[in-house]
Amino acid sequence: MWHFEFDAPVKTRILSSRFFGITQFSDADLWWSHTYKKWLTLDECNGNCGSAKHVRSFKAFKRHLRKHPELQACGEVVLVSRYVGHNIRAIWNTGGE
Repeated sequence: MWHFEFDAPVKTRILSSRFFGITQFSDADLWWSHTYKKWLTLDECNGNCGSAKHVRSFKAFKRHLRKHPELQACGEVVLVSRYVGHNIRAIWNTGGE
């Protein structure tokens, strides 16, 4: 189950149209494949891959996490905001934490 942590305080959060996209900084080494439309390791990527997937809202971020269970291996995925201090982190919790 994904748990979300917001960098911004409650009444200053931005939830739509102000984000660059999704990225991850883990040892899982996943890259977004524009050809296959899923997250793959660098060995599986041949050609058109990037370190981020363009997503513009928190709602789209949650939908992307639901549709791509391979991101659970990362443990933490970040929706990067255009503004400093407004990133949203999704942390994968295994079990009943």
